Amino acid sequence: MELNSRDIRKIRRNTKNTELNEINNIPSKFQYNNIKGENNMKIYYHMTLEDLKNKDRELLSNIKSNLPELEELLNDVNSDWYEDFIYRYYHHSWKVFDRQFIIRKIVKILEKIKPLNTSFCDMFIEDVVDIVIPEKEYNVQKYNRDWRKYAKPILDAFFYAKYFLEMTVKYGKELDGSPDVLPYGYAALATLYGIR
Repeated sequence: MELNSRDIRKIRRNTKNTELNEINNIPSKFQYNNIKGENNMKIYYHMTLEDLKNKDRELLSNIKSNLPELEELLNDVNSDWYEDFIYRYYHHSWKVFDRQFIIRKIVKILEKIKPLNTSFCDMFIEDVVDIVIPEKEYNVQKYNRDWRKYAKPILDAFFYAKYFLEMTVKYGKELDGSPDVLPYGYAALATLYGIR
């Protein structure tokens, strides 16, 4: 059954709980099957407890094996890009749109560490991946006329992406194994990949 985003929203509105809707045979949770969010969605069935633990272990293992690259990117983001992004936004500089490459780099590395057969949750797709404007679509005059409408979502996307990058580095250093009780930041990472 192939569903588009309009179908998904309609199903979500009509589904009252997180259990499967047995009458319509439609689950209540969905995920995009790729990073581009091309309205190609796959049905996400609830995992068993053992599946969740395996995915948690895989996520932590992926984080640890990519930790030097994650740390390097976080250092870059925290050094110049963090201050620059905010300055460009408040200065009404079109370079806010030019600086989206850093969001793309963060998304790329978060994609690299995802466990097999998982994908970003739809909120991340909507709040971060779909917000980034391809360079060929820049329209500086249009964006400057309605600055906050176009620039603020990019700044928000940067903060969301930066948060998940920070959590990967933090828990890649702090955790030795998948914890029984998840710290909030690690639980957010698990939710990012649809394993919570």
